[in-house]
Amino acid sequence: MLETTIPEESIIYFPAWKLVIFIYIFCSDRIINIREQYPLFLVSDTEEIAKKLDVKYPKHPRTNISTVITTDFIITIKDENGIYYKTHI
Repeated sequence: MLETTIPEESIIYFPAWKLVIFIYIFCSDRIINIREQYPLFLVSDTEEIAKKLDVKYPKHPRTNISTVITTDFIITIKDENGIYYKTHI
C-alpha cells in the first residue's frame, strides 16, 4: 500500500491526467520504481544546450537562479529484456 504524509499547511497541485498516468504506471507488474519531477540533466548541461540552440535559459523570476529541467515521471521497468528507464512528460 502506498502511504504519504502531507503537512497540513501544504497545498498539492496534482492534475487529474497525472494521477491517471501514475495509477496506470503503479499498477503494472513490470514497474519496479517511479520517480516524480526527476532532473533530466545537470543544470550546466541544459544551459549549454540552450546556449548552442540560442534559446534563453529559464530562470526563477525573483532569484534569477537557473531552473532545473525535469520530467514528470521517470519509470524503471523490468521485463524479459532486462531493466530500462522510460520518461513520461
